[in-house]
Amino acid sequence: MKGQRLSLPWLAEQFTELPPDADVVSVQRYARAYIMQLIGGFLFADKSNTLVHCMFLPLLINFDQAGTYAWGAACLAWLYRELCRASNARSLEIAGPLILLQVWAYDRFPILAPQVPVEVSVGRPLSFRWSGVIPLSELSANMLITYRMFFDRLINSQINWTPYTSHIMALLPRQCHNGQAMWTYVGPMICFHLVEKHQADRVLRQFHMLQMPPEFCSTDQGLHQIDLRGKHDQDWSRIHAEHIAMWHSRNNFCAEAEATQKLTVSDNYFFWYTSITRRFMTPDGAYCYCMNNFVEDVRRVSMENNFEIFSPMCDEVMGDIDNLVQRTRRLNVADTDRRRIRR
Repeated sequence: MKGQRLSLPWLAEQFTELPPDADVVSVQRYARAYIMQLIGGFLFADKSNTLVHCMFLPLLINFDQAGTYAWGAACLAWLYRELCRASNARSLEIAGPLILLQVWAYDRFPILAPQVPVEVSVGRPLSFRWSGVIPLSELSANMLITYRMFFDRLINSQINWTPYTSHIMALLPRQCHNGQAMWTYVGPMICFHLVEKHQADRVLRQFHMLQMPPEFCSTDQGLHQIDLRGKHDQDWSRIHAEHIAMWHSRNNFCAEAEATQKLTVSDNYFFWYTSITRRFMTPDGAYCYCMNNFVEDVRRVSMENNFEIFSPMCDEVMGDIDNLVQRTRRLNVADTDRRRIRR
């Protein structure tokens, strides 16, 4: 034990292989040890990577009751909090169920993902199709720069806006359809001391709804300052009673919008989006975007006025710009070198 946390290597050493003559009590103990390793090593991992908090252990007293808990929502709350922490410029590490984040990125941005037919995962969760697949890259040492450039130049056709088509849903096992009525829930998700907002109203296109500017969402700094240090005896059900009550009424807090088969947004959506977002990750990306727009404007004017000579010139200019960016961008990731930052 280290404080309120249990050593994962110790668990693995104590519960290695279930004896063939194990009684029911022993089977349950091994099952708890295995689930605790899943919790501490993946689902609710912290930055220690070797410890699991014992607050989860009482949830495994009764396996039938444990199966009724909203583990998925709690897991997302844990991931959301880790993403909030990682967005701080001073943060050097991230924990939580990062495989969920990776398969989400693979599914939404197919150009990032190893290309595996979705039919491979028939009867299994969609992420199974990437099980055992190792992405290969000749530029592995500089992939951070490559990904930044990719996202700066991302276009609409490179995004999967509707991961839940009827074809995809038909391939999934029954348990993946559970809770479908509340997939558009907008409200808090809770995991002991953590309370994080789930904002399905920001991704309505994936549910075949017209995307409109969502309601204002306030990040409660008071909630984000709560941690477990010195709080082993806190009654979180009382402290977070307001948020828990909203969760229990979650079917009343689902996003609603006009149904549409076209992946469209309202007229004022991009006005809202550009006012709250950071459009580019790098100066190179902003430069390339602006030059691309300029050349396209020249192309359009030339076509409207039959200045056909400008069209091949525009193509040549865009090729030169792309080559220039490739040659002059930094080929190192020193700005994210954790050892350098620590020094």
